[in-house]
Amino acid sequence: DEIETKNKRDLTGLWSIPIIVASIGLFVFHMYTGWFGAYFSLIQRSIHFMLFILSLYALS
Repeated sequence: DEIETKNKRDLTGLWSIPIIVASIGLFVFHMYTGWFGAYFSLIQRSIHFMLFILSLYALS
């Protein structure tokens, strides 16, 4: 019998909702800035960094 390895993590429970909301929020943010123009670079980078750190914490 072969052992099947999982290459992805199934998010269930408490952390699934914030990750889904953050993902949708980042999608909307990219669409908004693509349509209306980018923010000041410090604001743009801080939003990305905040959501990146949130996802690292949730997925670790």
